[in-house]
Amino acid sequence: MFFCPKCKIPLKKSSNPFGIFWYCPTCSGRAVSLQVLRKVIPQNIINKLWQRAKSGEYKSYRQCPICEKDLPEVPVINDDNSIRLDVCTKCCFVWFDGKEYESLPKREIPKPEEKEKLPLEAGKALTLLKIENMKKSERLSKGIYKDSPPGYLHHKILGYLGFPIENNSYTLKHAPIITWLIGFLMVAFTLIFIQDPDSAIKDLGLIPNQFTRFFGLTFITSFFLHAGFAHLFGNLYFLLVFGKNVEDVLDKKKYILMIITAALAGDLMYIIFTQDKSIPSVGASAGISGILTYYCLRFPDASLSVFYFIYIKWGWLRVNVKVFMLFWIVLQVLIAIHETSGTTDVSGLAHLGGAGIGFLFWAAEVVTLSKSTETHAEEFQFVQNNDK
Repeated sequence: MFFCPKCKIPLKKSSNPFGIFWYCPTCSGRAVSLQVLRKVIPQNIINKLWQRAKSGEYKSYRQCPICEKDLPEVPVINDDNSIRLDVCTKCCFVWFDGKEYESLPKREIPKPEEKEKLPLEAGKALTLLKIENMKKSERLSKGIYKDSPPGYLHHKILGYLGFPIENNSYTLKHAPIITWLIGFLMVAFTLIFIQDPDSAIKDLGLIPNQFTRFFGLTFITSFFLHAGFAHLFGNLYFLLVFGKNVEDVLDKKKYILMIITAALAGDLMYIIFTQDKSIPSVGASAGISGILTYYCLRFPDASLSVFYFIYIKWGWLRVNVKVFMLFWIVLQVLIAIHETSGTTDVSGLAHLGGAGIGFLFWAAEVVTLSKSTETHAEEFQFVQNNDK
């Protein structure tokens, strides 16, 4: 999500015949890439603007809404202060205030030539393709539909093993260092004790009726320790696939706090409600459940490819993340019911506790953004009234 450098509220995505841009609904500012501007603004103006931005001679007063780097304020045509634009030399975006974009000279856009008429059969094929794409969009809006297999072999193999395949490739603004570090510690900690996992789980796992052991240190050790390679790989997969996007949109401190509180909430659920309080618990699944829940709520238009096998029928389904989360929550509730009766060694209670924290972090963000938007809207209305 990109934020207005002036109003600090989320920018809205839009497009025109020349390309995509982002605009602020409050101040009418907009962020436009140089690639799009070259189609509209004369080449000599764009070149001069870019040279001046790269010179380092001009001061910065704002941060780029795309990459958060300082924006030098650069004069466009003359050296006076008549038109000055904020230019990001890292991501090649230009920020326009108010009517600045309209005040720039525009290139002469050649009139589109009359399109060559397609042969009858080609026209029919194109129409059928458009109809099929519309049907796919309609099916996806309902949440689930049959899909073709993933293009990569390793995705197919992971799908056959039961893992959901992420279809959306979001561009990351920051390297997911925290996610990588947690994954590394999970692997390292498990490998150290893999030769004698039973003893390690007994010594370092979280035991409900002994949760104060080692001054509560088992809350931490149980998070990084896993019961085997299959357990480790499953948690590692979900962490790396979904964690990188969540870390990218959350402040790193909030991301760490969410994982810690999700893991702690899962541990407390396990301590309070599990039937046999002498069985140790290990694994990062409670914290990762918080990540998964936040991801599904924060990226509601994302989808996952899932392989299914029912009797003699099999294939691939594309599932909206909201539908996936609904099925996942129902599954965890069923597991938790079996857990309280002592018929499973998987802690659905811990997963639900972590998922609850992920929901709370998402809800808090929605409330904060909503209040921020209302505040700026009121300020904008006050300024308009005073101008009158």
